[in-house]
Amino acid sequence: MAISRFILFLNHDFPSDCLGHARQELFYQQQFKSLIQLLYARSDWHFCLTLTEEISQWLLSYHPEAIQALTEISHRKQLEMLGGPFNNAFLPMLANSNRLEQLESSSVWLRSTFGRKPRGIHIPYGIWEPQLAQTLAACGIEFTFAPRELFLEANCPDPSHPYIVEEGGKSLFVIPYHQLDDQKTPEEELHFLLSLPSKNESILGLCLMNGNTAWLEKMMNMLHANGAQFYLPTPYFKKMPATTHTFPLIYLPTSTGKILDSNESFYRNAILKRREARWLYARVMYSLLMARQIKNDKSRKKNASQSIAKVQNHQFYWHSYFGGLSHPGLREFAYSELLASDQLARDAKAVTSYGLVRTDFDFDGLQENIYHSPLYMVMNHQKGGVMFEFSIFSAQKNLFNIYYQGEDLDETRRGFHDLFLPTDTTYTQWIGELVDRGIFENSYYELKESKNDPASLLYVRELPIQETLLEIRKHYFYKNTEFQVQYQLLNNALGMIEKIFGVELNLSSSKGYEYYFNKEKLAHATEIEHVNTLTVIESDSGCGFEIQLSQSASIWIKKIFNSVTMEKEIKEIYQGDSLLIRWACSLASTNLQQYTITIKPMINCL
Repeated sequence: MAISRFILFLNHDFPSDCLGHARQELFYQQQFKSLIQLLYARSDWHFCLTLTEEISQWLLSYHPEAIQALTEISHRKQLEMLGGPFNNAFLPMLANSNRLEQLESSSVWLRSTFGRKPRGIHIPYGIWEPQLAQTLAACGIEFTFAPRELFLEANCPDPSHPYIVEEGGKSLFVIPYHQLDDQKTPEEELHFLLSLPSKNESILGLCLMNGNTAWLEKMMNMLHANGAQFYLPTPYFKKMPATTHTFPLIYLPTSTGKILDSNESFYRNAILKRREARWLYARVMYSLLMARQIKNDKSRKKNASQSIAKVQNHQFYWHSYFGGLSHPGLREFAYSELLASDQLARDAKAVTSYGLVRTDFDFDGLQENIYHSPLYMVMNHQKGGVMFEFSIFSAQKNLFNIYYQGEDLDETRRGFHDLFLPTDTTYTQWIGELVDRGIFENSYYELKESKNDPASLLYVRELPIQETLLEIRKHYFYKNTEFQVQYQLLNNALGMIEKIFGVELNLSSSKGYEYYFNKEKLAHATEIEHVNTLTVIESDSGCGFEIQLSQSASIWIKKIFNSVTMEKEIKEIYQGDSLLIRWACSLASTNLQQYTITIKPMINCL
């Protein structure tokens, strides 16, 4: 006997604010509006809908008629709203206090908007960790959904009816569900559902995530034609006679990476395997810590928390529906909100002093270095001795927020990468990634104590090169309005070194950069010779910096593009610019060469 009772629930990612109102409006008109019209017209359907607080606020501002239609459908007892965090966050990845705060805020919002408190929740892509049971139950959530594959992994013989999950003495219902795939034909999905084993009281959840409206209607018509019945969860549980029906207890395993098309055994490894994602995740945790230091200022604390909540949307951490981590606009938006939160903490005097802080920022066992000034903030890493964040607070911009699409998921391209190139390297080879960049940028530098200047860092690395030993001493000096990077290159053996020494800066932007050399704007900046000073301005924000060099150098500039999958289509998207500062390096045994790069942050330059 095939399963004939279902609970349908729908979930849509929504374009982030950073993609602009026009993009949000287009998505609404092309997809969300047709979905609401279909749901409103089909008075014979019963379904659940996840509508986050973030999406609800947008709809109330620009399309209140959509909220009115959903409210009417709810009053017809066809619709049950599902709760969730402020936006579609992967809930287990939030700090526990943050989970509670967001779930309670969303519950209050949905109750005030639709007149009913949500009793259930669906977490995007069925992410599950056992501790969620305790958190959800503590927030008054009575049921949730989990992929039927998780039940099979728990050796459950019959994943076709609700179970009870428990953690720390708190429990709730969990409903197995099948993820509908609109890339398959409705006939294929129907054949699969009809093949599932069933008992008389079987009921299965059906989830459609970012689905096609026409496909959904055809699928539902076919299910109804085959005698399917659809239920709302809360009435379903209320009608269950407690004296004659019990629900079995089950402990579900943690979600694997399979739900994100990865072979990882733990989904977090699938999300955070790219260093850019780990840095963003760690940056959120850092801003949360800053926001918690705000005392006696409820308004700033609330606004800071809301800015952070926007960045906890799952879309920012992987290659999600709208491009995710590889989309420059999404990354820009994420850091803009985090820097806005940090500025609120500063304004509330939660940050009482500036200077250099050392901490394991990104959970890799190494001590990263963070420098704060009233104007800017930078972060340094021992891998390559690089600078992986360069943020200007007033512009709410991280200029080193670039995404590198390489095969090595741990490799990144940010700021102050040390390259040793063959002397005959051409510009064409560099822009085509056809050159040996040397071994320094992916090696780990030793961090030396700098006793004389508490606002400086000294990174040291010695490696073999051209049958000799080259030592790099890379010294960062930080001041309130500028910073310097002083290089000392020392040949520690008997051989001769003949290389091009390059320092690469990779600048993120969705709009592009303008370059000024000898006080004149360059029309086409690619290869610039005899540079002592170069001004770099981001076209959108008007912020940037001036580069001052102790010795004249040539600078190569190229634009960076990556393939980004957006709404199931692959597009070439501009990511930013890469600058390579080049000096000829000729070092005999025991010889020393020195170079200094001074960076002066600038704001309001357009």
